[in-house]
Amino acid sequence: MTIQKIIDIANDAYSDGLIAQHWDEKKQRPIGDRKAKDAGDGLARFIVQELFETYNSTASDEVQLDEAIRVMESASRQINDVITSLECQPQKFGDLSRADTTPKQKENSNVNEPNTQPPTPALVGVGSKELLDDDERESIASKNGYRVMRYGDGIATHAICRHGRIVPVTDDSHTCGWIYLVPSNRS
Repeated sequence: MTIQKIIDIANDAYSDGLIAQHWDEKKQRPIGDRKAKDAGDGLARFIVQELFETYNSTASDEVQLDEAIRVMESASRQINDVITSLECQPQKFGDLSRADTTPKQKENSNVNEPNTQPPTPALVGVGSKELLDDDERESIASKNGYRVMRYGDGIATHAICRHGRIVPVTDDSHTCGWIYLVPSNRS
């Protein structure tokens, strides 16, 4: 498969044919930066560059398509991670720098109780490239008086996102990957 065919496939799928505006069909390479600025759409330019850099003229059609798919899926994951991180930023939720993420205790008691007031948002993973895995989120939930909801627990009261933000389940402040929680003292 030729690089031109891969670029044509991408261009057919991309809005307004902007991929082609970043491809020099005669030279079979991305257009220069100077011309690219005039063409606009940095994402289209990025796609052309990624497809060009990973092209191997000696590979089979199947290998070429697999590699093109791999680099586009990788870019898609990275873009989705950026979107998720942007959705969890303090500008959207207020100043979270003083978030209290410690479990609450009853006066004159050593027993940790779940927070009885709406939880203070806990942004733990924001600012890092890594999103929290399920074990990390479960640990944060436990420290805040919650546990992961299990079958038979009834209705979840809170949820924790991939960045460690605990919110009531009725909160629709941002899109993220959520795990539903119940207070730890539920049997």
